[in-house]
Amino acid sequence: SRLTKLLALADGSANPNEAAAALQKARELLARDGVDPAAPRSAFATRQVGRVRRRHESWEYVLANVLGEGFGVDVVWVPVFDAKAGREGTAMLLHGRPHQLQVAEHAHDYLVTLLEPSYAAWLKTRGLSGRRDRARYAHGFLVGVRDQIRRGARIGATEETGGSATRGVGSLIALGQDAALQDFVRWRHPQLRTSKVGSVRRDRTFEDARRDGREVRVRRGIGSDGGASPGLLGSAPPQDS
Repeated sequence: SRLTKLLALADGSANPNEAAAALQKARELLARDGVDPAAPRSAFATRQVGRVRRRHESWEYVLANVLGEGFGVDVVWVPVFDAKAGREGTAMLLHGRPHQLQVAEHAHDYLVTLLEPSYAAWLKTRGLSGRRDRARYAHGFLVGVRDQIRRGARIGATEETGGSATRGVGSLIALGQDAALQDFVRWRHPQLRTSKVGSVRRDRTFEDARRDGREVRVRRGIGSDGGASPGLLGSAPPQDS
């Protein structure tokens, strides 16, 4: 019930900071209550997100890493037939418990939506126009978001104890710790394989974007006791976008 209310707030709030805080609090609930190593396969489900394409851009694979590392889902690239376009392609398929999938899908849409205004703001600060570097910017931005997730995981581990790969029946990695979920994925995709994806040139565009992605910081979760866990999704799109 709390998770449903938080996601409704994240979807419906006109205040981007409030929406991001609600999403972060939902993520904290997942981390606290969402993992049951003894869960049967029937406890898991799948959800397709994103575009069906013959070739995906490199930033989409980084986004899949972000979802896997930040939200406890396992992501696999699977062959899909796009009936509307009348062609075959691949798509991102999330695996996890229903409440994890709900939050991960919301995070996917949030980050994809955040890319465009962030790129536009970067162009404005540089006095540039056009879309030539958009894919490189998106890749660097999401690498920066992933940096935040990994930094948060290291900090969390400290507090407790005192190039991307792709995987699939088409492809991606997930670095989760849930053995039951990984067993479900192996059962669902017995022919699963891992492969490398190409990198992008780490020029000024990439480094600027990575810095911007690292600014996607967590704010205090709604109803929390005042502590904020390091990790993902606390920034808002630029105010002029």
